[in-house]
Amino acid sequence: MNKVLMTIGMALFLGTIAFGLRQMGFIGGEGYYTEPKTANPDWNAHDTPNVVFDRYQGGKIALADFKGKVVLVNFWASWCGPCSEEFPAMLRLLDHFEGQLQMVAVSNDSEEDQVEKFLKTFRKDYKEQMELPSLHIGWDPTLKITQEQFNVLRLPETFILNKEMKMVRKVIGVTEWDGEEMKKYIDSLLSQAS
Repeated sequence: MNKVLMTIGMALFLGTIAFGLRQMGFIGGEGYYTEPKTANPDWNAHDTPNVVFDRYQGGKIALADFKGKVVLVNFWASWCGPCSEEFPAMLRLLDHFEGQLQMVAVSNDSEEDQVEKFLKTFRKDYKEQMELPSLHIGWDPTLKITQEQFNVLRLPETFILNKEMKMVRKVIGVTEWDGEEMKKYIDSLLSQAS
């Protein structure tokens, strides 16, 4: 009887661990799109939260300052494997649009040295892209904005904002950021009048 209970307990424990890892993006990391009109008719009707992020290494980033631009707001952390996997493709996408597309990459790490370690891993192979003026590194160590304003529950999570500062797409997990489908989608947003 004790062996049966221990086996059931262990199975529940491992299942809970696996569920948690999947929710955090460590396993089953393929991305999927949630399009507001399909997933939730009211989602697209809301403006982007008017928030100000702390800029990594000092200063502030106000999302309102990006009105009239297409913006990716990406939430990530150094410990998130899928975040590391998708970041180079996001840098290539930024480079492709030569300043027309902006990205606010918001770290959810609690310590500044963790943010630096993550960024340092990309400075060698993506030096030019890491210095693009269209890349803005934010930091939300308390998760107050990440969780309370954007309701981010899993990393990576990215919101695509149109020129009117409306959230027009939410991407959870890894996707092919520099693929033709995404480039066409960003082009369509850039061609819309603001």
